[in-house]
Amino acid sequence: MNRCSKEPTPFQALCSVCCRLFGGVSGFDTHRVNGACVDPSNYGYVEMEGVWRQPMDHDKVKMFRTRVSGTRKRT
Repeated sequence: MNRCSKEPTPFQALCSVCCRLFGGVSGFDTHRVNGACVDPSNYGYVEMEGVWRQPMDHDKVKMFRTRVSGTRKRT
């Protein structure tokens, strides 16, 4: 167990310096600048249920769901 009280899933990234939990490696990488932790909200990240994530682009989510459901019209 790490010194942080959180335990990341295989898809998450936990910063062992500031104990912030990220939804992925890109968020973790973004918040580390010159070897120091920077508040992820400075980069537009939001904390949801203890995990820092990029805000969802609802248009992209809708497009993805349409593709997955097979209802996308082909031209």
